Amino acid sequence: GAHKQPYCRATSVEEVRQFLKSNPKAVIFAGHTSTGIYGPMWTVGSLEAPPPVVDISRVPQLRSVEKKGNKIVVGASATLEELACFLDGEKAEWAQAMVRHLRMISGFQVRNRATVGGNVWATRVGKGEDGRFPSDVCPMLLALDATVNTEKSTPMSKWFTESPAAGEFLVSVEFEIPAGVFDSHRVALRPRNAKCLMNGAVCGVLDGAKVKSVRLTLGALKVAIVRRLPAVEAALTGKEVKDLVGFPLSAAIEDAITADFKDIELGESRRELASSLVAKFIGRLAVAAGVATTGHPVPEAIHKETKLHTSKITMEPCEDLAPFGTAGELKDRVEEQCGGTAMFCDDMAMKLGQQGRDGMLHAALITAQAMPNSTIKEIKPIPAEWQVETVFLPDFKSPVCKPVFGAETPMMFGVGDKVPFWGAPVGLVMAETMQRARWAADKAAKELVVYDAPAETEKAMVLVQEARAILDGGAELPESYVSTDISGKKGDPEKAFKAAEAKPDDWVIVKGRMVKNGQHHWYMEPNVVFIQVDEGNRLIVQAAAQNQDSVMQHVHKATGVPMCKLESKMRRCGGGFGGKSAAPGPLAGMAAVGAVKTGRSVRFVLPRSVDSAFVGNRERLVSDYTVLVNKKTQLIEAVQFDNLLATGFADSGMGAFSAHSCCGSYYIPNVGVRVRSLKSASQQTAAVRAPGHHEGALLSETMLDHCAH
Repeated sequence: GAHKQPYCRATSVEEVRQFLKSNPKAVIFAGHTSTGIYGPMWTVGSLEAPPPVVDISRVPQLRSVEKKGNKIVVGASATLEELACFLDGEKAEWAQAMVRHLRMISGFQVRNRATVGGNVWATRVGKGEDGRFPSDVCPMLLALDATVNTEKSTPMSKWFTESPAAGEFLVSVEFEIPAGVFDSHRVALRPRNAKCLMNGAVCGVLDGAKVKSVRLTLGALKVAIVRRLPAVEAALTGKEVKDLVGFPLSAAIEDAITADFKDIELGESRRELASSLVAKFIGRLAVAAGVATTGHPVPEAIHKETKLHTSKITMEPCEDLAPFGTAGELKDRVEEQCGGTAMFCDDMAMKLGQQGRDGMLHAALITAQAMPNSTIKEIKPIPAEWQVETVFLPDFKSPVCKPVFGAETPMMFGVGDKVPFWGAPVGLVMAETMQRARWAADKAAKELVVYDAPAETEKAMVLVQEARAILDGGAELPESYVSTDISGKKGDPEKAFKAAEAKPDDWVIVKGRMVKNGQHHWYMEPNVVFIQVDEGNRLIVQAAAQNQDSVMQHVHKATGVPMCKLESKMRRCGGGFGGKSAAPGPLAGMAAVGAVKTGRSVRFVLPRSVDSAFVGNRERLVSDYTVLVNKKTQLIEAVQFDNLLATGFADSGMGAFSAHSCCGSYYIPNVGVRVRSLKSASQQTAAVRAPGHHEGALLSETMLDHCAH
């Protein structure tokens, strides 16, 4: 039979205490983003009863974040985003460093649920070493010498070594506003939305150019260990900052790090990473002391176990991406700054020991910067000094990509081809860095591709309102504007309107117009493809795609590699809703050709602007409606729609979808509809969850609201 589960949604701290007194083994949750109620302790179908549960998310005292004198007090169920918003109001550097760090944790949705108390509680020894959480909050709080308040107050330094008592729960965390320098940092697989590999913080007070006192912490060590580094702190205290700064660190500081980790086996790569973070924090103190203006670069630390590269740590502000440096090299983009920003690591695994630093090339699209139906007159050669590889595939026909490019149109467009839409792919550029690839692709698009303007009769529409204005003026639409023109009906709307003319006092005719703009896809992550060349001429394809079959077919046809030698993986989609259904196929085909051509891995990440142009958006719509309403029954007897949809350079099929759903969920006996899909300067519109139904729902509700008023 079903298990009964004691449950309490508390509204006060006292209510929580009373429930825990009666149910000492109860699970406490607020954000519910960690193991949750149904974690390892209980699973669906288990013969054991689920644990009691107390929800503290609605206890006002536990949800607050406030400033009391010189202290910041954070309630246990305050979310990470609530803390970040509060601190954002504090303009001091220490607060902004915390805000930057907090907003590198996971995504916005998670930060709106995950709580400060949950982060702090989940790091306790009492949860067991394998289950503890690599908190990003605790290293910062420990560096700030925070106090954890339950039934008693416990210094953060002792919190991690004491097991929780039965019925104990966390009420708040408080810390004094730092008087000196504060900074934090995290190392992760990506700048955001990734669990940290290592993190840390520093809080120091300077006496001129000397370190008067300092607290330095590191976290995410061996799963979740968070600790201060007392030996390192002692090695820094009282010293001139200028004598400490630099990398490699001095022997005395390295020995101090070793002493602080004598009970933990970090491994070579994590040990190097710990030294890098300590060096970064010393550099931050040097900048604050005025003995350094840019700090000192720290070499790459390689996480050998996962084969992930961290980027260079630097104290310099971001520089402009000038095309060439003094040595003829593209300047490295400065990925890191002084505040608690995330250290970037490549999102996907890569092979080491191949050509270049990691054997991987970054790809970027050369896109058409011309109006639709312009003819590509010439593509000038890319200069050798740009140091990039290129792929041009004008003869390759897209095998399964009708929703994106139309049937049997090129995956790329070459000399003599008409450009179907602004942003259409012309070529692929590959380079050692993403910055160089994108710079070269942008420069090539602007300077190396030459077009002939479209004929007047081939010009596409720009705005759907433009077409409506032409019709309102009594003229017909230019042929070059119309992609498809379809009509349909249910019942006999013409007969219903004609019958109403004989008894005008019994009927009301309502006429109106609804205008709806388009919406771009805005998933969390843009389209991304990663191609690896494996032994035996195999290709390993990783694509954030909703349709892996399309990806495989494009790669197979573009490269000629047999299906049996293709391995397709999908680590995550990062959002989709139709935007990652058809588009990833052509991208994977292009990247795969580049990988086969160079024999190297190719990583292809579309910038948001290119992604939006390449994928297309939901169609823009102008609908004129005429509604016949019975005065006596207040029921709609008949309606006629005249819809204009901007569907991109070719019909996407959305016109027919919208025609079927124009009445929403309402029954109207007589319906007539005409839908004209109009060509515009953009990519074909793409399905966005229930294609056509959103437009139908909006149109029917607008029409009903108009009739009601």
